[in-house]
Parts: sequence; C-alpha cells; structure tokens
Amino acid sequence: MQVDLLGSVLGSRKQGCIMGSITFQDWRRECDAVQKEMDRLITAGRPQSAEERLVRQLQFTALIERRDAAARQLLSPTPQAEKKA
Repeated sequence: MQVDLLGSVLGSRKQGCIMGSITFQDWRRECDAVQKEMDRLITAGRPQSAEERLVRQLQFTALIERRDAAARQLLSPTPQAEKKA
C-alpha cells in the first residue's frame, strides 16, 4: 500500500513536469512569433506619415501586450485549462 501511494505521488509529479513543459513551450512559441512580427515591422522601414507612425506604434503596443499576456499565463499559479473547468 505504501508503494502504491509513492507511485501515485511520483506519477502526479511527472504529470506536473509535463504540464509545465507544455506551458513553457507554448510561451516560447508565442514569444518567437511576437519577435518575428516585431522584426518584420522594424525591417519594413520608417513610416512616412504621422498616421502610419501611429499605426506602427499601435502594432508594437499590441505585440508587447501579447508577449506580456503570454508571460502572465506562464507564471500564473494555475494553468488556464484548470481555471476553465
């Protein structure tokens, strides 16, 4: 009986590590996607008009917020799947 308890504890720890790894991988993919988009905006050149500059600023702001949301999700104490259930 003691072995079964130990096995279930170790099994739950392994699942926790796997879930943490998946969450980290999701965060990493999101950060990479945001970085690629930022690089694309930077290499697109300087916007000519004030309106274009405002649009570019809003795009960067949205990308930063997207990256921050991914970081908050990674650091949250409970995974998003558990919050929905």
